[in-house]
Amino acid sequence: MILKRYWKLLSIVLVIVVVLATFYINSALASKQYPELVMKTISGDEAAVEGLTLLGDYSDPTNLHGTFKVSLDGISYKEEQSYFKKIDPTTFTMDALTTLRDSYRNFMRGKQGDPALYFEDDSFVAYATIESKRNFTSVYQENFTFDITVLNKESEETTSLKINVPDQRNVSFMEVWDVQVIDGNLQVITRTEAYRSQENETSLRMYIFDLEAEQLIGDETISNLSIADIEASNGWYNIADLNNRDQIGKQKYLLFVEEKFIESTVNEAEDMVSNQVKENGEYVTQSVVNTTTERKVFVYDVEAKERTELELSEEIKAAIQTDSFYSTATSSIYNGTALFTVLTETGLKVVGYDMDTQAEVINQTFELPYEDVFNSTIRIVDNRLYVVEMSNNEQNPMNIYVGDIDSGELLYKGEIEMKNLPKNVEEILFVYDMIIN
Repeated sequence: MILKRYWKLLSIVLVIVVVLATFYINSALASKQYPELVMKTISGDEAAVEGLTLLGDYSDPTNLHGTFKVSLDGISYKEEQSYFKKIDPTTFTMDALTTLRDSYRNFMRGKQGDPALYFEDDSFVAYATIESKRNFTSVYQENFTFDITVLNKESEETTSLKINVPDQRNVSFMEVWDVQVIDGNLQVITRTEAYRSQENETSLRMYIFDLEAEQLIGDETISNLSIADIEASNGWYNIADLNNRDQIGKQKYLLFVEEKFIESTVNEAEDMVSNQVKENGEYVTQSVVNTTTERKVFVYDVEAKERTELELSEEIKAAIQTDSFYSTATSSIYNGTALFTVLTETGLKVVGYDMDTQAEVINQTFELPYEDVFNSTIRIVDNRLYVVEMSNNEQNPMNIYVGDIDSGELLYKGEIEMKNLPKNVEEILFVYDMIIN
């Protein structure tokens, strides 16, 4: 009788035991197959990479795949973690939100993982995003609403706001670019795509919320482009963020670019998507290429609410290439200076412009192999330049470089060394992110 009464419960327990046992056996077997990855110093001061962690994927022709995290402290694979850590999406994220998740679990519960949606200083932790509903009878969305939560660290009180976005006419897309708290007001910078006055347009706006009154008190237009701003009928435009979106602290400046493109047609262009068209009775190959007609970089002072165009060289403007997946350009703001990188034949150049005087105050070239830089993830954090090759194999190690932007000195060169490799198997590593603490 007892057995009949509890057979379902016993069956469930047995299934759980079998599943967990299978999981741990497979994990143990897989862990023996993964290579050991070591961050090996070739030259320079190892202290330059003490805060550097690389996140990536490992694969080989036997279909073995693993997600890894490697630093000077060692290597760990996600597949080797416990079952609960393995299914936790935050296990292998070490971005600016990691500390917030550890310190403010209740506040962070149910919130998105984009650092650009957050702000933290000594007094506040703030979060802002935009909710909307899809109108399935239209290309536009509707009911755009600011979803805001602010934690006062001293009082431990939380303020939550749901406020409708003003002027939602024909909006197809809206996102938050940055969140700041200044003088008790929450400032949320957004990018919006809409169809108005029979034209497509993209705009940047800053919405200002009084946290004490819990209401929207104003908004400012930072930038606005529409198809009407393009002189040719076959052109397009773009507004792109050049700030480091991983930062959640106070940022006085917003760095962005306005781009205008025009499509032109050339015959028999290489490496372009081609089609056959008839000219004078004969078919010829034509290709459409994008030619930039104008690119302007701006700095917006979020405190003074002022926008200034940076007078950059054509070399810098051409290097930005926000429309190119293969662009090696990166940008950042450090100590009142806008920093930009340019890939050259002799290495990687870093140019810095003082945002108050417009003067070029930094011009350093780090002599690095072209092939290493071209296939790299590049970051600028404070006055440090980090260059990490995105992929490698046993024959071509993944190189790591760290440079001092102020002095132009290469502080560190290293590589990711793979150990315990099976014979006659070509492993491939791919780094998709780097975290600098």
